[in-house]
Amino acid sequence: MHSQEDISKEVVKHFKKAYQRDSNKKIEDILWGIEPFSNMFDEEDNARIYATVTEEESLTVMKSFKKDKWRSPDD
Repeated sequence: MHSQEDISKEVVKHFKKAYQRDSNKKIEDILWGIEPFSNMFDEEDNARIYATVTEEESLTVMKSFKKDKWRSPDD
């Protein structure tokens, strides 16, 4: 017979494993089952959406932000 504590530990262990982040997964693998998503874009658009963001692109975006500023919802 298992105690309530044993059962609770196994449940937590199961869900941690089921929902842990896998850094090797690609967005296509996560979204494959969402049927409408695949119909929204053509192959060329999908290629751009799924393209890896480069360090240069990230830095360009970050450098475009003004220091110590945050846009309000009205901007």
